Amino acid sequence: MQPEAVPRARRPEPQLVPEFKLAFLSMGDGLIIDSLPPQSRGGFSPAHLRLAMSLWRALGMPAAEPPRAQLLPWPAFTSRSLDQGWDQAQTAVQRKFDLMLQQSPARFVLLLGDAAARLLLQSPEGGDGMRGMLFRPRSQVSALATASLSEMLQVPGCKRDVWRDLQPLMRHLTQAPPVDG
Repeated sequence: MQPEAVPRARRPEPQLVPEFKLAFLSMGDGLIIDSLPPQSRGGFSPAHLRLAMSLWRALGMPAAEPPRAQLLPWPAFTSRSLDQGWDQAQTAVQRKFDLMLQQSPARFVLLLGDAAARLLLQSPEGGDGMRGMLFRPRSQVSALATASLSEMLQVPGCKRDVWRDLQPLMRHLTQAPPVDG
């Protein structure tokens, strides 16, 4: 007679905690959300801001006062006991996005980098397949994903690809009426 196999209690699998750092910049009719390297000690540098302002002008937007970047680092807390998985990260980003829209209505958002696109468009896959396509994360707001400012600063040759990615948004902006402030 064999002893009955006693099922072992399964330990819950550790939840994967996404790591990212997003910079939110509200400028006039638009919002820029940039994916910064999560491990970087620095935040949104003057070089990032200059490049963001150049993108703004390239979109044909009127000169704006340089905004102050609002950072959202993730995980938000160092505690391993808190659930800071994908769903919570996505909820935090959506809340921040909604708050930014309440403070300053926008008709478009530029999603720079993979983390910004995946989290705002609620797509765990993400990747280059999202670049250069118009999305609608909210009914009145168009969104376009392209490379991050950090990537543009490190690989200047990718700016040509970014310019190509921006074309659908530029066409859309010339057709869409401005948001009432």
